[in-house]
Amino acid sequence: MTKNKITCVVMALMLGTGIMACAPNGQYELSEGRTAIKKMLVDADMRAKNAQNKEKALAVYADVFKDYSHEPDVALAYAKALRESGYASKAIDVLSPHFAKLQNNQDIAVEYIKDYLAGGMYPAAENMALNWIETDIARQRAAYVPPESADSVPTEEASEAPIEKAEPMVEPVITFYAPYEFYQLAGIAADAQGKLDEGERHFRDALSLVEENQDKAVIMNNLALNLFNQNKVDAAMKLISEAFVIAPDKPKIARNLELISDVYKAAQ
Repeated sequence: MTKNKITCVVMALMLGTGIMACAPNGQYELSEGRTAIKKMLVDADMRAKNAQNKEKALAVYADVFKDYSHEPDVALAYAKALRESGYASKAIDVLSPHFAKLQNNQDIAVEYIKDYLAGGMYPAAENMALNWIETDIARQRAAYVPPESADSVPTEEASEAPIEKAEPMVEPVITFYAPYEFYQLAGIAADAQGKLDEGERHFRDALSLVEENQDKAVIMNNLALNLFNQNKVDAAMKLISEAFVIAPDKPKIARNLELISDVYKAAQ
C-alpha cells in the first residue's frame, strides 16, 4: 500500500459513522419535563437500532423532531442521526438555531462542528473549533480566582512583630485548556486542508487532555495518520500500534495499523 493511497482515505478513517436514536411520538407529555425528553430519546434509540435500515432508523428521529424541534436534546439527536446517515447539510439546518442560542453548550457545539466536517466545510469547521476554544479559555480566565496565600493573612501576633520587607510573591503560571474534543476536531479540519503542522499540534493538545482510553485511541489513530502524511513513518507506526493495543476492536484502527505497517516494513 503506497502513501498516496493511504492519504486518500485519511478523512474516511478519521471520521466515524453509526446511528444513534430517539423515541415514539407522543408517548410522553412535555409536562414530565427533561425526564420525558430523555425517555423519548432512549425509546427512539431502541427503535432505531431495531430498524431494518438507516432510512427507517432516521424516520424515528424525524417523527420525534416534528413535534419537539424546539427541544435542544431532540435536535441534537436528530442532527447526529442525519450526519451519520450522510445528510450533513440537513443536520446543520436542524442544529443551527440551537447552536445560535446555546453556543456555550459543549454537546451541541461538538455535533455542529462534526456536521460541518461531514459536509466538507473544513475551514468553517476549524474556525468554529478554534473560536470555541478561545471563548472557553476566556471564560475560565474570567472565572478564575487565585487562592490566597496563608502567609498573606495577618494575625494578631504577627502585627506586633517588626515589619520586614516581604519577598515579592511569584504568581503561579496557570494554563487553561478547552475540552479535548475541540482540539481533536480542529486537528481533523486542519489535516483535511493539508495543514499538517497545525493538525499535529491540535492532536497533541487533545491527547494531553483526554482521559478515557477509547477516546485516547481515536486521537492516537488520527495523530498517527497525520505523522504518516508528514513522512514520519516510525513515529506513526509507534502511535498506531499503541492505539491498537488500547482498542483492538476498532476496525478503523486495525485497518490503519495494517496500512501503515506495510509502508513501515517496506522501508526497513
